[in-house]
Amino acid sequence: MNQHNQEIALLRVFNVLRFPLSVLVVFIHTKKNSMNIDSVNWLNLTNLDIAHVITIVISDIIGNVAVPVFFLISGFLYFNKVTEWDFNLYREKSLKRLMSLTVPYLCWNLIALLFWGGREYIISIQSGISFTYFNWIFDWNEWYQLFWGKPVNYPLWFIRDLIAVSFLSPCIYYFIRFFKLYGLFALTLFYLSPYKTHIPGLSDIAILFFTCGAYLSLFPSYFIKVVPFLKKSLCWFIILFFISLAICVIYPFHFVMNLFVLVGVITVFGVGSRIIDSTKVYCYLKGASVSFFIYAAHSILLIDCVRAFLKRIFYFDTPFSLLTVYFLTPVLTVVCCVLIYVFLNKFFFNVLNFLEGGRLKKEIINNKEL
Repeated sequence: MNQHNQEIALLRVFNVLRFPLSVLVVFIHTKKNSMNIDSVNWLNLTNLDIAHVITIVISDIIGNVAVPVFFLISGFLYFNKVTEWDFNLYREKSLKRLMSLTVPYLCWNLIALLFWGGREYIISIQSGISFTYFNWIFDWNEWYQLFWGKPVNYPLWFIRDLIAVSFLSPCIYYFIRFFKLYGLFALTLFYLSPYKTHIPGLSDIAILFFTCGAYLSLFPSYFIKVVPFLKKSLCWFIILFFISLAICVIYPFHFVMNLFVLVGVITVFGVGSRIIDSTKVYCYLKGASVSFFIYAAHSILLIDCVRAFLKRIFYFDTPFSLLTVYFLTPVLTVVCCVLIYVFLNKFFFNVLNFLEGGRLKKEIINNKEL
């Protein structure tokens, strides 16, 4: 298979992974209890403890694989077909990211602010207390925290970091060109180490996986081997995935967790490479715009409303009730997101396309090519 066909195959893998990974992100935000894996008493497990462990494994361990995959995909797409770097190319890409990242980032955070503010206003009327939600408007530090430090629409920290690493793309380009695999190895060691950047927008996850995607894009001789290798080695990676998952459950240390993420990312791409061979499954799952909508919209009251509704039905504190609410909440939340998306797509296409950063029109073009 030539380079062009391999590139198309890899892009199809990216396309098919977006939707299930967006659903996995919803699962991450479904778990609300404070219990974590290192607080489990393995010698005296009750049925309720087992139910909690299931939610922890999915949301706190397996869920950690989703965002790194998104960063890797973004890095590959950013540097796709880039052979030389200059200021004009940087300016062109920055203007595109202004529309596809910065504008949606600001819009969805503003929407979240309005929704949360509306909820607080209703609560203040019902309780008779004064409404103080928007007092932060006169505090510049609060503006920074709500729109950058800790985005009010909390899943959008991924977009925040993506904006930051895109801004630093010239540094990433020359870093890869100069250090090549040695540079990736150094970044991987830093990712596995206990040290963190602690700089909003420049997380170690964003830097490593965006750079990995960029490397695959800038060195085609490597990426043309990726899809065939993943297909041939998938069985071994699945076995390694479950072994590392079991180790994470027993020894939930930082190094072990991050090592699991590395294995998980490779396994996810392996599964994606097999999915694209099934035309029916591929056509059903593909779609970047609806995945972005789910990612951006699910945390704005939707997931909380669905969870509250289900808890009124399954109000008993039993393992069955806990797991039923846990699994139904993301499913119903995604269904609500898709229904809203379909409605907006049909009646307010331009508004939706603006909120999506132009992804709708771009997806129409890309689907014709793929």
